[in-house]
Amino acid sequence: MEKEHVKVRFVGKSDPFCFVNGKVYEKVGESHGYWRVIDETGEDYLYSPKAFEVVDEDIGKDGIAMKSSSSSRRRWTLLAQGKKNEH
Repeated sequence: MEKEHVKVRFVGKSDPFCFVNGKVYEKVGESHGYWRVIDETGEDYLYSPKAFEVVDEDIGKDGIAMKSSSSSRRRWTLLAQGKKNEH
């Protein structure tokens, strides 16, 4: 079951009236293949999920909070283990 509210990072061209590139926003739902995200206006509207990446907020064993996409988290995990990402 998907969480009702999920943190997502905008990955596109910044527009101060909608989204800022790299900034984390809150996804509050889905409808017809689009994500309902609270934008810079403070309102929620439907946007293409292609413009976002889901952000995890996990606390590592060392107590450091990691905020990253799952692919970035894998890369950081491999680096912490002294391995290279083999992609």
